[in-house]
Amino acid sequence: MTQGDLFAQSVVDRVQLRVAAARLAATPEQLAVLEAIAASQGKVTQRQIARQCPMLGHHWREEDSAPENETTLRKVRQLVRDLRVKFRVPILSDPKGYWLPTYEEEIAEYVDRVEKQARATAQAWFETLHSLEGFIDEERHHDLFDEIPI
Repeated sequence: MTQGDLFAQSVVDRVQLRVAAARLAATPEQLAVLEAIAASQGKVTQRQIARQCPMLGHHWREEDSAPENETTLRKVRQLVRDLRVKFRVPILSDPKGYWLPTYEEEIAEYVDRVEKQARATAQAWFETLHSLEGFIDEERHHDLFDEIPI
């Protein structure tokens, strides 16, 4: 076993400790989502989790019909967030699904990606905020001069 193998094993052990702790305190819905992710051999999608967890509701439709209602998928996302935040389970995700990490590098790459997304989203919101503040200031300025008799 190489040093890298030992390092990877310690990540798996740490992840499993977080999963075990979450299993003791999670709600039934959180537990169902956690088990779906933990049992997967690789990535598991929101739709797959929704189908494995009937307690979340049956809001999807058949594969060939109209797209599923977002209600259940939104609930899956919220439950994953709860597991991440409340129980600090390092559930990773990308457009192809959710999974538990096996290597430290996976976690570092995920954190870097999420940080970049958060910064970009925050920047876009601040640009919108400043633009709207400018609009309000223009309106106040306009109102002020409208009240002055000429």
